[in-house]
Amino acid sequence: MADAEFHTNLLSTEFVSTDFLAKYNIIAKRAGGGWTHYIVSIPEGRLEEAVNDIKSNLIPLMFYAHIYNEDGSRVIVIFPNKVFELPCDDRIGWEKVNSYMEECKIPSSQWNPSPKKFSDEEAYYSDKPPVD
Repeated sequence: MADAEFHTNLLSTEFVSTDFLAKYNIIAKRAGGGWTHYIVSIPEGRLEEAVNDIKSNLIPLMFYAHIYNEDGSRVIVIFPNKVFELPCDDRIGWEKVNSYMEECKIPSSQWNPSPKKFSDEEAYYSDKPPVD
């Protein structure tokens, strides 16, 4: 049986280096907000590796990233020093993530954990043109 698939939307400005992305399947690149969105597919068997790569490359105390599965039952929110895993509809879990962001003094203007499931991707990327 094949691994379940996860997606992530990684922004070019969040990372010390984006070189680690070469290890993964970039399914699309989109422009938006003055940066490039890398839409990356990650098989479940490489999830731990991807989380570690993201953690170690995020710019400290400024950014986060998140990975999600098809139906949003597993969303992994990644900070340089902490990882949360929760379903997309877990209100209490998201409150804990928000509290942690406040502790880290990450501005709320940078908080947009979207999309959180594959069915949200089309609407989220609709205003972000493809990049070659």
